[in-house]
Amino acid sequence: MPAAALLLDRAEAHRGDPDDQLVVIFTDGLENASHQWTHKTLFARINQLRSKGWTFVFLGANQDSYATGAQLAMPAGNVSNFRADAVGVAARSK
Repeated sequence: MPAAALLLDRAEAHRGDPDDQLVVIFTDGLENASHQWTHKTLFARINQLRSKGWTFVFLGANQDSYATGAQLAMPAGNVSNFRADAVGVAARSK
């Protein structure tokens, strides 16, 4: 999740109103090659920002998005799963 951590760094640097911060993470879950960020450290950071009023949405593809989202401090109502194939794309376009 190094891309998510970098995104949070940049968003925090802009010092906008916490109630206006909406972060959407859309991932297949395979990009976590970071040695600096783990699910645990990113979970703590997301929890801290949520307590300040930030809103997070987790959209996962080809994984158990609900389990992965929970590992990242995502509220269950802000998580959705996407099946990244012809059937999933057709279901989303209806």
